[in-house]
Amino acid sequence: MDKLDKFIEISPEEEGARIIDFIRESAEKLNKDGVIFGLSGGIDSSLVASLAKEAFPDNSLALILPEKDSSEEDMRDAKQWAEKLNLEYEKIDITPILEEFGTYELVPDIFKKSFLVKLGVRSLKFLTGKKVLHSLRFDELLKRRVEARFAFAFGMSKLRVRMIMLYKYGFLKNYTVLGTTNKTEYLLGHYDIHGDGAVDIECLLHLYKTQVRKMARFLRVDEIIIEKAPSPDLVPGLTDEEVMGISFEKIDRILVFIEKGMDESEAGKYGLSKREVKEVKEAISNSVRRRERPLSLLDSSITK
Repeated sequence: MDKLDKFIEISPEEEGARIIDFIRESAEKLNKDGVIFGLSGGIDSSLVASLAKEAFPDNSLALILPEKDSSEEDMRDAKQWAEKLNLEYEKIDITPILEEFGTYELVPDIFKKSFLVKLGVRSLKFLTGKKVLHSLRFDELLKRRVEARFAFAFGMSKLRVRMIMLYKYGFLKNYTVLGTTNKTEYLLGHYDIHGDGAVDIECLLHLYKTQVRKMARFLRVDEIIIEKAPSPDLVPGLTDEEVMGISFEKIDRILVFIEKGMDESEAGKYGLSKREVKEVKEAISNSVRRRERPLSLLDSSITK
C-alpha cells in the first residue's frame, strides 16, 4: 500500500454511522418524513438502499424505473436487493413516457447493439485522441456534431424522467430525494445535474468509487452487485469504465494525486501516466464548468 492508497482508506463502520446520521438530520432539516431514491441494481444505489433502510426503517421508498433499453439483470438485482432488505419499493416502467417524448426515435435500435455502442466509444476516443471521454468539451462537441446532440437528447431524457418520477412520489409521501452519485463521478462530471444530480441529499458524494465498494462489502451488499461492471443504464452494454477510459481504481488514485496537489513529475512513481493525470484534470475542469448553471444577471450581493 502506497501513499495514495492510504489516503483512500476509510473505516466503513464509522463512515456508515456518519452517513446514517447525516441522512436523518438532513431529512429533519428539510421537514420530510422519510427518504426516496432510485434503485438501479448497481452498487451505488444498493449501498444507498442499505443506508436509507438504517436511517428510516419504516419510511424509505425505492423506485425501480426500467425502460425498454434497461438491463433485465440489473432490474432483477434491484428487486431482489430491495426484498432482501425488506425495503418498500415500487417498480414503474417509464417506457410509455419516453415513447410519448419520442426518445427512442432519436437513436435507431440498430445503433443500440452492444458491440456497435462499444465500437462507437472506441472510435470517438481514436478520433479525438482522448482516453478519458469526460476530458472532451461536450459543449463544443454538441455544437459541431448533430449526431452527438441526438445521442445526448436520448440519454439525458431518460435520466430526467427518472428524476421527475422520484420527485412525484417524494411529494406524495413527503419524502426527500436521496442521490446516489459518488465523488469519482461528481468530479469527472459523470452525471447529469438535472437528472441523477437533481436531488435533495447526496449521501455518497464525499466517497470515491473504491470507498463505496468497501462500504458495500462491509454492509453485505450482494457480491453479484458489487462485482458487476457499473453502468449508467442508458444504452445496452455501455459501462461507466468504457466511457471513463480508465478503471475506477486507477481513476481514484489519480483524483487523490490531484487533490493532494502532487506534482505531475511524480506520476510514474505511483503507476500513473502524465497523460492520464492531464486528461482527468481536464475532465474536472469541464465538470466545474457544467455545474456553473444557471447563468443569470442576478446581483450576487443580494444572495449573500
